[in-house]
Amino acid sequence: MTVYFVYRSHYETPTLNHLKKFDNGSVLEWFQQHWKQWALHVDDRAYERRLFGCDVYGFSSLFDSISDRGLAPPKSMKELQEYLTDYLYVEGDMRFGPDSIQVLTNDDELELAYYFFDDYYLKPSDGKTSFLLREEWRLPENFSSDSTRLKGECTSIAPAGGGSGTTYCAFLSYYDGANLTDTGGPICIDGIRLPNLIRYLHDSQPGVAANGISDWPFELRLMRALLPENVEHSSSADLERVLEQASRYPVAQITNAGDDGGFGTASLAQSKLDLEKLLKGGGGYVECDPPLIQVDEHVAQISLNTDSWDKVKLYQRWIFFDDLWAGDNVDLAESILCYANKWDVLT
Repeated sequence: MTVYFVYRSHYETPTLNHLKKFDNGSVLEWFQQHWKQWALHVDDRAYERRLFGCDVYGFSSLFDSISDRGLAPPKSMKELQEYLTDYLYVEGDMRFGPDSIQVLTNDDELELAYYFFDDYYLKPSDGKTSFLLREEWRLPENFSSDSTRLKGECTSIAPAGGGSGTTYCAFLSYYDGANLTDTGGPICIDGIRLPNLIRYLHDSQPGVAANGISDWPFELRLMRALLPENVEHSSSADLERVLEQASRYPVAQITNAGDDGGFGTASLAQSKLDLEKLLKGGGGYVECDPPLIQVDEHVAQISLNTDSWDKVKLYQRWIFFDDLWAGDNVDLAESILCYANKWDVLT
């Protein structure tokens, strides 16, 4: 039996998830096993990093309480919930299940989340953890010949394409301190599949509501603004080229500089001019590592190193796939949509 710990953060890892596995029977048994050791490691960040493989914001506050108050190990999940509610430092929310714990907190800059769950939780979870449990960054490239319409919550944008299928876009980005509680959610484009995404972006005018705000997320409007005036075809190479170009822009900075939802909705030529204005308002380019890019026939993604704070690197991850990829990777596809929608993915 295994206990799984996942730390969800835009810091340090391009996957956005740090996974650690422990050989324990249950979440409760994991806490019981480590409880007495924690009293010996107050303010010991090195111990915390060895335990989890990363720094977990606020978790060492539990070490302090165990030491200062002489707390005995919990005898039940109910008692563990009471302990964590009273003594774990959290600037957010906690959700408890029979075999899982979800924590939302923030470091005064960005929201962070972490999850404990075990094999008892996995049995009835219907694939909700598929994205959390991936140990490699690349997504599987296999796909089906049959279309699959996913059940996960997703916002359709206009206009629809004129062909078959659906393309899904999950932009795991941060632009303010509500990065996990106000995600914007994934979007889907009906009537196209991934090989036709570049052609769609070139030929389509982003929808704009009465308040002047587009229903296209910033990332799609940025990709559109980077396209040449004439697009003769749409291929994996074209998509990879646009993603690589997007990675050269300080996407976090230029949206904070003034994207009010109207950028990129005009003609391609005007969108390019507007992008340069946003760039100047955002303070120019920042030094970042090269992106990770995967482009296959029916799935694509990019992880961008967008900035560094106190030498800690920050990342965003954009994921694209269509209904044929979903047909052969249903659990993973649904899990990505869930992840892009909310922080409490185990609920």
